[in-house]
Amino acid sequence: MRVLTFSRVDLAEARAHAINIVNTSAALARAGAGVTIHADTGGAPGESILKSYGTTAGPRLTFRDMGWRWHNLALPLVAPGLLAGKAGEPSILFVNEVRPFTLTLIRAARKKGLKVAFEAHNAAGVMMAEKAGVGAPDAAAGGSGLNLMGGYKLAEESAEERAGRERATPKPDPEAIERAERRAALEREILLAADVLLAPQRLTMEAIQGMTRPGVPAFAVPNATHIPPPSPAKPKEFDILYCGSFDDWKGVDDVVAAMPKLYPYKLTLVGAREGPDVSRLKEIALKLGVVSRLEFRAKVPPTQVWDLYARARVGIVPLHAAFVEAREYTSPVKLFEMMAAGLPIVAARLASIQEYVTEGQEVLMAKSDSPDEYAAAIRKLLEDADLAQRLAASARAKAAEFTYDRRAAKFLGAFQAALG
Repeated sequence: MRVLTFSRVDLAEARAHAINIVNTSAALARAGAGVTIHADTGGAPGESILKSYGTTAGPRLTFRDMGWRWHNLALPLVAPGLLAGKAGEPSILFVNEVRPFTLTLIRAARKKGLKVAFEAHNAAGVMMAEKAGVGAPDAAAGGSGLNLMGGYKLAEESAEERAGRERATPKPDPEAIERAERRAALEREILLAADVLLAPQRLTMEAIQGMTRPGVPAFAVPNATHIPPPSPAKPKEFDILYCGSFDDWKGVDDVVAAMPKLYPYKLTLVGAREGPDVSRLKEIALKLGVVSRLEFRAKVPPTQVWDLYARARVGIVPLHAAFVEAREYTSPVKLFEMMAAGLPIVAARLASIQEYVTEGQEVLMAKSDSPDEYAAAIRKLLEDADLAQRLAASARAKAAEFTYDRRAAKFLGAFQAALG
């Protein structure tokens, strides 16, 4: 089988989406599939890219730099050539973004008789509606009236969650609503064209599965991690460690707000890029008088994150319940990495996290939007060495369920379902 994957990411950036693409593709190639990653490579050779992501693949994984080919005038012309396969080897188009280029590729694949696998990382129409100020529809009222949510199945929302979401939702904006309508329509067209549907989260799958053609096979396959080899213990230089972006929905604000109750411990935030998000967190820290116990560090390459985990005492995976992306549509790579590293973890008590781990067994959890609960859970792990060690050991054992090789095996089963 040959897998032709397209993703409009800059592989030099090594963000979470790129990490997933490269590592999953490498694992597919190790399992025997021929894989071509079409992305922005910056001209870097494949061997160099794989090394920068800390993985290996073998000769059946190749990279193709897209560059100008992404242009909406160029892509329809070059797509047939990009999708050309080898005689006698079935090929499948694998895409995972709700963007116009995805539909262009799907139409070209259809003309060539290729099957299409689509991985949904969220219910894109719901998210765009939330950002537009529309919010989720009231099921009892029969929807929003804006035709944004047709076909979606939404998880039940408590009164407290609804109030939080409404506080975080901007006022409806006509232009934003129009963009959301276009996004939802594009998503529906892509889903209708898919021959197999994948999603990293069960709730995402449940939200969109009714928008595919009847009988289309669907598979929930979580994101994944490497399992680092055992290494000698390192001095613990970081009390509390967060790695990732600082978007509102990530919930980092709540952990910064917990710091007054975590004296004398320090919080290290890795992934800092000067801008509104960092300014917001610094302002919170300044108002609370904890700025001296915060350290912002630049993002590190994927191969260096393991050293950070090894030198930390507690890792955090906070998410903010006011955002549907946090509540339902995330499969945090950092959660799986911290588990694999054997790092004691405090995570948000949300369905998106509870899908993968059990509170009190692999992690401690705190109520999203509650700095007090975050402070209590973090302090408990910092000051109870036996508990921290027990949770870390359970989490590392559980991480074996979320390796890239296991993810690739499930993907191959899904692709075979489409081809068969």
